[in-house]
Amino acid sequence: MVPRSNTHRSRPVRPVRLTALAAAAALLAGCAGGGGTDGTGTAAPTPSPSPSEQAGPTAEGEPFGTFEEVVFEGDSAQAVELPEDVRAARAAVVDVLYEEGARELQLFTTDADGGFSSVLLDTFLPITGDDPGDFSGQVAGLVGDASATHVNVEADGAWRVTLRPVSTAPELPESGSGHGVFRYSGPGGDLGVTGSGAEGGLAVQQAAPDATAPSRAAFLEFEERAGTGSLAAGPSLVHVAHNGEWSLDLP
Repeated sequence: MVPRSNTHRSRPVRPVRLTALAAAAALLAGCAGGGGTDGTGTAAPTPSPSPSEQAGPTAEGEPFGTFEEVVFEGDSAQAVELPEDVRAARAAVVDVLYEEGARELQLFTTDADGGFSSVLLDTFLPITGDDPGDFSGQVAGLVGDASATHVNVEADGAWRVTLRPVSTAPELPESGSGHGVFRYSGPGGDLGVTGSGAEGGLAVQQAAPDATAPSRAAFLEFEERAGTGSLAAGPSLVHVAHNGEWSLDLP
């Protein structure tokens, strides 16, 4: 078990097969597009405590599990080991801040042997913004992926990654901007989506506590500004990704 002290040791990024990363990038590119719309147009990591002391997916009242919030910081490529209580949870909210990089930021998870697990964020995709050297937003991570032991950061500028329990996410709003992760406790039904950053498209993904991966709720193709989709009944975790302001017509 990773000891909780004022610092967490990190280790260099281990090599990952390019074929795996290419397949993951293709998967993300497909998520940013897709059908189903009716468009009209090296500081050491420092953990900070969470109020909750109970970890794992069986924590009372926390269907996604809970854990102590942890913060990692750096300014170059690095692999950081996930504490055991984070690994035990069904999902996490991942806050990302990346500043003044000369290359795109990539976040992906690996297993104990360094094998590729899943992509969390690739700022090379247009949906993340116009400048791949800067990113500020949230992504949903570690949904049902107990094999992930490390988060790998590929970057050449200052970055900060915070992992928070799903319970800290706000309820899904009717409007927002950029990348955000929210809880949804509604009845489910038809979903309307509108985005202003037309060149980046828009993606809405949803995951139930027992899901092994998020599912597609709604997508706008690049240059589309409005469309429809559907949400399953909650409780669930919803990730809205868009390069600009967005609004939702919730069920």
